[in-house]
This record gives sequence, C-alpha cells and structure tokens, in this order.
Amino acid sequence: MAHCHIMGVSMGRKPSAAQDKFIVRLPDGMREQLKAAAEGNGRSMTSEVVERLRASFEKEEAQHVPDFTAAVLVETVEQEFQTLRNKISALEEAQSMLIQELRQHMAKKPG
Repeated sequence: MAHCHIMGVSMGRKPSAAQDKFIVRLPDGMREQLKAAAEGNGRSMTSEVVERLRASFEKEEAQHVPDFTAAVLVETVEQEFQTLRNKISALEEAQSMLIQELRQHMAKKPG
C-alpha cells in the first residue's frame, strides 16, 4: 500500500504504534519464502502478508457472490423472456388482424 509523508505526517495509514499487531508462528522455511516473495513484489514482509490475506478474503467473498448473482441473473433472464413472449404474442395478434383486414379489403375490390 503506497502512502506519502507530508511534513513528517504519514497520510493514509495509522502510525505503526497505533496499528493492530499479531504474532504468528510460521512453519519451517515459510519465513524465507515470505521474504523472497516480499522482495520480489517490492514490499515489506508485513505488507506482503497483509496483501496476501486481503487477496484471500476477496477471493473467498467472490466465491459467495456468484450464487446470489446467478440467481438474480436467472430471474432477470426469465423476466426478459416473458416480456419478449408477451411482445411476440401481441405482434402475432396484430399480424392476424392485419391479414384479416387485408383479405376483407381485397374481397371488396372488383376483380
């Protein structure tokens, strides 16, 4: 997360003393893996951990959204199809009436 300093004041983040802290025990080798990933991404190890946690939470949230979105999408498509069926029915009725009027008009014309 980028932030800027204006006259010694950090903008966009709490001072580190005011931020939540959490001690984590890592399995053997994970600290080195984390350090390498952080360096590769141009971040501190803390920023790397925070970014990876944020990404995993976003992924988890996104997995729950499609069920709701799919249900809404299905309902919307069904409504649109019903609207189209109603319009087609009205057009067929209008077509039938026009054909009937045309036949009556042609029957009245002399031969």
